[in-house]
Amino acid sequence: MEETLNKTKEVVIIVDDRKHKAKFLEKISNREIVFEIVERDHQYIKTKSGYKCQVLFAINTEKGIEKFFLEGKIASESANRAIVWASTAIMTDRRKDIRYEIPSVIARLEEQKFLRTNIINGNLSNISSSGATIHTSVPLRVNHEYLLTTKFRIRRDLKPFSAVFVVAYCNKKSKIYINIYSSGGYFKKSSISPEDRKILDTLLKGMEEF
Repeated sequence: MEETLNKTKEVVIIVDDRKHKAKFLEKISNREIVFEIVERDHQYIKTKSGYKCQVLFAINTEKGIEKFFLEGKIASESANRAIVWASTAIMTDRRKDIRYEIPSVIARLEEQKFLRTNIINGNLSNISSSGATIHTSVPLRVNHEYLLTTKFRIRRDLKPFSAVFVVAYCNKKSKIYINIYSSGGYFKKSSISPEDRKILDTLLKGMEEF
C-alpha cells in the first residue's frame, strides 16, 4: 500500500459532500495513513471520532494513468493534516460516475438458487447513476447478479427502487466481532424501469444541490 501511495501525484478525499485535495505523507501502521491537506472546499471541521470517507488517487504506470481508491474513516485535529484509518485494501477504480456518500440505507439483495430465493440484507453506503457500494455480513459473488431493492427518501416520501446489481468486487472490512463485507458494483441498465431511473436521478440531483 505505501509503495502505491508514494507514487501518487494528487489525492482527493471525499467526506459526505465535502472534498479535500491532499498529499500522502506517511503510513503509520497497517491501517493508519497520514495526509497533508492541500486544499479544501469548506471551512475546517475539527474531529477526533472519524467520518466515513473515500480516498481517490491516480498514478502513472506503463499502461498510462490508472485510478485507485480505498474506503475508511478520517479524523483531523489540525487544519492541514488528517489521518485516515483504512477499512479496505487499495482497489482499482473503474467507476464512470461520481459516487455520493449517503446515510446508511437499508437494502435487500435477492439471489435465485435452485427452487428457492436467497435473501441477503445490507446497507448502501454510496451511490451513483450507474452503481453503488453495499455492506453485508456475508461475501457477495464477484460478477454475479443480484436483484437489489431499497427505498430512497425523496423530500418527505419513501420511494421504492429496484435494479439488477452486478458485483465488481467484494472486500472484507476490518471488524473484530462481526464480519462486514464491502461490495461495489454497477446497475444493469436494462433492469432499471423509467420510474426507477426518475427516482434515482431525483435523488442524485438533490445531493448535487446540497
